[in-house]
Order: sequence, then C-alpha cells, then structure tokens
Amino acid sequence: MKWLAALTPGLALLAACSTSSQITPDKLRSQLQTALPIGSSFKAVADYLNANSLNDGIVISDKDLYPVIGKPELLELKSIMRNTRKSLMVKTSISMTFLFDQARNLTAMDVKEVHTGP
Repeated sequence: MKWLAALTPGLALLAACSTSSQITPDKLRSQLQTALPIGSSFKAVADYLNANSLNDGIVISDKDLYPVIGKPELLELKSIMRNTRKSLMVKTSISMTFLFDQARNLTAMDVKEVHTGP
C-alpha cells in the first residue's frame, strides 16, 4: 500500500493538468446524424461543418473531397475537431469522415477519437 501513497500525488497532478471540452464522439455523432441525415448534399455537409467550426479553422470546399482508394464510386471528406481533451501526455481530438456517392450525396459518416502525443 506504500506504493499507492507514493503514486497518489502524481495522479492528482496529472488530473489537475488535464482539460476537457463538453463534446464527446457520441454527442457529436448524434448531432451530426440529426443535422446531416444520409442523403444530405456535400454542400449541406460543408456548410454545417464550416458554420459550426468543426473543421479545425479551415473552410471546407470541393477541393477537400477525394476519391476513396479502392472504391472509385465513393468520395471522402475528412474533418477534425482538435484538442477536445488534453493531459500532460496525450491530446485527444475527434476525427470525422464523411462518404459521398458520385452525385455528392452523403452515404455514411464515421466519428471517432484520435490520440496524439504532447
């Protein structure tokens, strides 16, 4: 139990040096699914991301839409919400991937946490 007593101040310091926003991948996914149902146009998705600052400060346009490797019938848009949580060792962001058909209508989305070093 001595090891626990020695470890406790370090854990308290790590907790004190952490920051967190109120958004989580699940909350963001829910918001996106409500605002951007399957079938939404690329313009609607881009406008929503731009209006809600869900693009790391970059204005999204047609030039951000890329073909999916191995699936030429799909187009992909990636966006990121950086530093939703920070600690001394890890920064956490939320990555968003949107898939579109050739008519540029939304076919799927993926929202997940990604972690990077300090």
